[in-house]
Amino acid sequence: MRLPYDVNRIIEVLEQAGYEAYAVGGCVRDSLLNDEPKDYDITTSAIPSEVKALFRKTIDTGIEHGTVTVRMNGNSYEVTTYRIDGEYEDFRHPKEVKFTGSLEEDLLRRDFTINAMAYNEKTGLVDLYGGEEDLKNHIIRCVGDPVKRFTEDALRMLRAVRFAAKLSFTIEEETFKAMELLHNNLAHVSAERIYVELSKTLLSDNPEMVEDAYKAGLTSIFMPELDVFFGSADAGELLIRLKHSKKDLKVRLALLLENVEAHDDEEAGAKVYVVLRRLKTDKNTFETVKKLVALRNYRLPNDRYEVRKFLSVYGRELTELYLKMLSVKGKADESLAAELKKTMDSIHEANECVSLADMALSGRDLIEMGFEKGTGIGDALNALFTEVLKDPSLNNRDDLIRIAKEYR
Repeated sequence: MRLPYDVNRIIEVLEQAGYEAYAVGGCVRDSLLNDEPKDYDITTSAIPSEVKALFRKTIDTGIEHGTVTVRMNGNSYEVTTYRIDGEYEDFRHPKEVKFTGSLEEDLLRRDFTINAMAYNEKTGLVDLYGGEEDLKNHIIRCVGDPVKRFTEDALRMLRAVRFAAKLSFTIEEETFKAMELLHNNLAHVSAERIYVELSKTLLSDNPEMVEDAYKAGLTSIFMPELDVFFGSADAGELLIRLKHSKKDLKVRLALLLENVEAHDDEEAGAKVYVVLRRLKTDKNTFETVKKLVALRNYRLPNDRYEVRKFLSVYGRELTELYLKMLSVKGKADESLAAELKKTMDSIHEANECVSLADMALSGRDLIEMGFEKGTGIGDALNALFTEVLKDPSLNNRDDLIRIAKEYR
């Protein structure tokens, strides 16, 4: 593997000053998989003050944990001192970290073997825990004792699922058993962090591998409303839908959550509200997914007027998400979604009115015609809009003025 010039230069500067330094973690893993790393982290025997003394531009991004960001040629690189994590008290963060001069000890504290490899061009690959072999065999395995690793940081259990989904790997047996044993510890992890890992899993090439989180007991902590469904014979169909759906988080969340156990759409919406609030999703995601779940059993007729009405209520963005959901629910629904998409695109290409704002007559125009301010104008506008939805050719001032006079 080859490192970018900046990374090599940082390593060279540290080595010339008498320290060890390596690219480490995800950048090594991705390079061995022939994927372009998104960023490069560097680990070194130098302590933060020594790193800062060697480079002109640095930022104290995590001094207490040994991390200094080095700026070079407009790019940022995190340089972290070899360290040993102290006792974990909250199932997530070490109480303290201690610097060490040993690369072996630094790599031993990491989560999975595939993330515990280091590299520089002088030494080559440093793989003390079998990461390269696990990459070749498509395996997610903890470094050392998986019970210890997951006891230290409970979020690592969801990270195992996420990496398996991202890389199309299998979670190694002992690692998975430790997840089953310790799944309750996930309750100590913040909802925000859980949501990040769930989102990355759902946006991977293998979103159906969210089932591993269920099998390990993890979903019972953050999404128990779905556990009954995951244990049913119908779950296989959901996994297929997730696999073939577009890579859109809102669509995949809705496909997942529409399966909450509920007697009707209203109850389903209430349960989705609880789940999304628990996960602390952003408002836009929350509102959109809730609306999509409410439409889980609705089939929009492929009628131009009905499509215009639907667009007037939900807007184009949500309508397109609805069609993406519909397209993975069976052959008949896939055909319907394709036809509806053609109709919707044709409506927009023809600039047919689908909102009050698109009408050729406004409330101000009605006031000038003698309509009194207040609910009367609103009622008149809605009546005009209904006529325009039925017949888009009426969306011109002359026809709308004529129709408006009939309402006076």
